[in-house]
This record gives sequence, C-alpha cells and structure tokens, in this order.
Amino acid sequence: MLTPVKAMKSCQLQQGLLKVRPTGPRLGDREASRLTSKVGAIMRERGRSVKRLELDLSEVYTMSITALGMCLEFERMAKAQNVPLVLHDVSEPICEVLQLLRLDRLLGGIPRPRPWSLRRRRAA
Repeated sequence: MLTPVKAMKSCQLQQGLLKVRPTGPRLGDREASRLTSKVGAIMRERGRSVKRLELDLSEVYTMSITALGMCLEFERMAKAQNVPLVLHDVSEPICEVLQLLRLDRLLGGIPRPRPWSLRRRRAA
C-alpha cells in the first residue's frame, strides 16, 4: 500500500502574499508536481489578488530536477501575473546548484540563503 505524499507544509494567500512552504528534507518528483498543480490552480483562480509569490525552502535540503523545473514554472506563473517570485531560506547546496545552472538570475537574483551547519548536513 502506498503512503500518501504530503507535498506542502503550508500554502497561504494573505493580503496579496502567496507563501508556499514545501515539506522536506527532500523535494522529489511527486511532491514538486503536486505543488505546481496546487499553486497553478491558485494563480488561475485568484491571480489578480496575488501581489507576491514566495517559496520558503526552509525544510528542503535536496531537490530533484523536477523540483528545479517547479521553480521555473513558479517563475513563469509569477511573470504571467506580473508579480515577483522570492526564494527564502535556501540551503547552501541548493544555492550552489542554482548558481551553477544560472537559475539564480532567472529566479530573481541570488536567493536569500540560510546558515548551513554540520548538524543539518547529518540530518539530510
């Protein structure tokens, strides 16, 4: 029996701020596609009320290539509604991957990183 996949910890729209916080520690293919469809539905239904899209990666330590594509899809959705996309609390390894692939430029500049510690490295 398959266990249900919980893709996000929270997805809230308050006062024009759509804040998406996926669960961690790994953001895989299924979770990324579920997040993309959920945020896509919100942007289609309430796109005019969204003034800013924030992706909080505070619990995510590793991402699949599909999750990187999810970030690009969020950028496309945000650009279509003419709102900024902001990445929060991005771990150093994910920051490095974004910089190597030059996605940091496409995703609105350098994402705001969080401190990286050995304790977090062991947990991942």
